[in-house]
Amino acid sequence: MLLAVLSVLAASPVHATEERQASDPHDEREQARGLVETLTDDLDWAAAAFEEARAHHLTLSEEVARADEAVAAADERLAAARAAFAARAADAYRRPTTEMVLGQAVLAAPDSPTAFHRVALIDVIRRHGDEVQRAEQARERAAERLRQHRILEAGVTAAADQLQQRGDALAAATDEARSRLADAEADVRRLLEHQESAARAAQAAAADVAAAPGAAALPGAAGVPVRTGMMACPVGVPNGFIDSWGFPRSGGRQHQGVDIFAAHGTPLYAAADGVILRLANDRLGGLAVHLLDDAGHRYYYAHLDGFAVVAGERVRAGDVIGVVGNTGNARTTPPHLHWQYHPANGPPVNPHLLARALCRR
Repeated sequence: MLLAVLSVLAASPVHATEERQASDPHDEREQARGLVETLTDDLDWAAAAFEEARAHHLTLSEEVARADEAVAAADERLAAARAAFAARAADAYRRPTTEMVLGQAVLAAPDSPTAFHRVALIDVIRRHGDEVQRAEQARERAAERLRQHRILEAGVTAAADQLQQRGDALAAATDEARSRLADAEADVRRLLEHQESAARAAQAAAADVAAAPGAAALPGAAGVPVRTGMMACPVGVPNGFIDSWGFPRSGGRQHQGVDIFAAHGTPLYAAADGVILRLANDRLGGLAVHLLDDAGHRYYYAHLDGFAVVAGERVRAGDVIGVVGNTGNARTTPPHLHWQYHPANGPPVNPHLLARALCRR
């Protein structure tokens, strides 16, 4: 299925120059809009495949870490039990007991010193037999955990390979999608320019010839944000994302946002009218923007490749505030925007429904 993403993207027809000139710009725009929808569906699927692979890999990695800890703890308990038993046995040997409860051991001994020592050692085993048993059980558990650990390690290796493949496929799909959309936009522009040129020639020949309609940008095209009401999608199209709220993340964390994947350098837009609260650059989020809208809600944009705003700047919905990247702890993932929504500037809530309302039609 991964190859289907790229094969679908590659299936868009390339028109000859004559065909472009004979086409209707309106039809071309409709085809471009259809292409945006197709690319969006493909990128959503590719994002889902990547997110699932990442969650699987992180879950297995955490299980391996827990197995490591369990094996180490079992080894420590076993070593401590053995040392304690050896110490007690040595102490009993050095200080023979006078409690002659094991008469048979005494009678079977070849001499008195041996009898004393034998009684002491057997008494230690009798009194501390439960510790010996626990030590043996700990050793068996450690051996079983070690076998499971080796199985998990093999699974982690396979999961890492799958994650790499799906990450590469997603990155290639976003780049290819952006290229296809740019080609579609160029087709529309060329057709409109040809139509306008013909109209100007006609006007020069006859003043009563009506002027051809002017060029209009595609909704959601590169540099043109997708708007819904008074808000805008935070990432330029094409992009792909799923509901990944709560998915595992490194260090035992859980995902508290939505990762919107797009080609490196894709414009990022202010989701609403407001003020750039602050810019940041840290280990986790990399280059990041905090936008506080006029209603008091905060939007967190992370892993940017660059800023287009400064702290304190006032922005309107749809203004460019940066570009997609993979800075911070996202350096090993395909370029994407980690986007959080903090109503009333409080704790984050799942932004998936808001992202879909703004970025999907």
